[in-house]
Amino acid sequence: MAIAAQAASSKGPTSVKASALRIVRSVNPYALTYLDQAKRFNRNKAIHRRKIIPELASGEVIGDAQPTRPLALDGGQAVPMALAEAPVPQLAFRYNAQISDVGTSDTASHVCEPTVAQNGDVIFATGNWFACVSTDGGQNYVYVDPYRSFPDPVGSRFCCDQIAIYSSQADLFFWLLQYSADANGENVQRIAYASTAEVVNGNWSFFDISSKALGFKGAWLDYPDLAVSSTFLYMTTNAFQGQQWTGTAIARVSLASIVSGSIAAEKVISKKLFNFRVAQQPEGTVYWASHVTNSRIQIFAWPDASATATSFGVDVPTFNSDQPYRSTTPDNKEWLERVDRRMTGGTQAGQQLFFAWTAGAGGVNARPNPYVQIACVDVATRTLVDSINLWDPVDAIACAALGTNGQNEVGVSYSIGGPGRFPSHVVGILTNPAIYKLTFAGQRGPNDRKWGDYLCVRRCHPDNARFIAAGYTLMNGAGNNDATPNITIFER
Repeated sequence: MAIAAQAASSKGPTSVKASALRIVRSVNPYALTYLDQAKRFNRNKAIHRRKIIPELASGEVIGDAQPTRPLALDGGQAVPMALAEAPVPQLAFRYNAQISDVGTSDTASHVCEPTVAQNGDVIFATGNWFACVSTDGGQNYVYVDPYRSFPDPVGSRFCCDQIAIYSSQADLFFWLLQYSADANGENVQRIAYASTAEVVNGNWSFFDISSKALGFKGAWLDYPDLAVSSTFLYMTTNAFQGQQWTGTAIARVSLASIVSGSIAAEKVISKKLFNFRVAQQPEGTVYWASHVTNSRIQIFAWPDASATATSFGVDVPTFNSDQPYRSTTPDNKEWLERVDRRMTGGTQAGQQLFFAWTAGAGGVNARPNPYVQIACVDVATRTLVDSINLWDPVDAIACAALGTNGQNEVGVSYSIGGPGRFPSHVVGILTNPAIYKLTFAGQRGPNDRKWGDYLCVRRCHPDNARFIAAGYTLMNGAGNNDATPNITIFER
């Protein structure tokens, strides 16, 4: 059932009942071939034209009671200026390495979209056009071809927008692949899955979630995301007809049903609210959020035992969402023209929810460059606890991903770049106290003026006090398919 629109001025909750979702499952596992040599080919493929997202309404002006201080970089480490004169606990990198051309097969684009899933020494990473696996803790990666690993859906082929995540409860790696539109303008989000042992051996099963099954006949699904609890796998996606947005959906799939082979799933869709972002590490109830105006977000709560999701609105400090965002690198390249205001990060830490998005320069705090705004919301009181800004006086910050470790610390992975530095990757911990550290510094800006669309940070397994993050930079080369992704494991 679709979610009804809520007026920007409304403070009361809304509710919506989920409906069944029909899923098509593969009959047998597929044996994938892992390639241990770079094929050195260049697809010269253009990123698909950016779809038109709905314009965000202007809400009432909401101030920021405690504006965040800018970040001060000190020897590659970024810490809040308020802490710059006091001893600051260090971030420790347990692993920090770039994925070689063997792992990407030279197909890592400037819209790289790196994600990662990990259990022990097994690391599975994806990008827009590549996937790779390491079975020795990241010492070596082999290429997994997303174009040829599975049979194509009828009238369609692999496109882009992949996601990787691991469920420790079910011991399952999940790998989402997005496919191109068929003759009806529809496609599928394919979710492959395998146990840790099966990933090592290359045996994957899959099921498909189609446009039609979600209730978007004639529409193309785009910009997916995944989250897992001990009970469900959650998928979100947007739907477009032509260039225009037409709806957004969240689906939950029972982990027990995946294991048993008789998959059961439900869906909630909206044709009024654009781009859901699920809070990672849900337990008992899943929460997701969407923007209503540039000073208000809507948060939905869907208990495991309920067929009904409820929602409530939360005011946030007013931000600027006007496109395009502007930031120029030292080699005079615009790197944020493709980035927009959709939420890119969400996570839950105890009774607090965190949702992140990239905002344009300006807003109530008159930020000089695009920056990341993060709403911290208390679940019990349904109120804004804090508005965190990741911002810099010289450079822009964008594309933040969020995650929570086993100690309820909130990790972040984001890109920073502008006149003061080439686009670079940073990881950090937002809480108690906040601390950030550069993983790799970029060496040039994108000649095609493109960056994004998302990064990744997740809880490690089995050592859940650590985080594992995926990011990327542009190093040597000058083409559009030569980004260099990296994987970083870190802790306080």
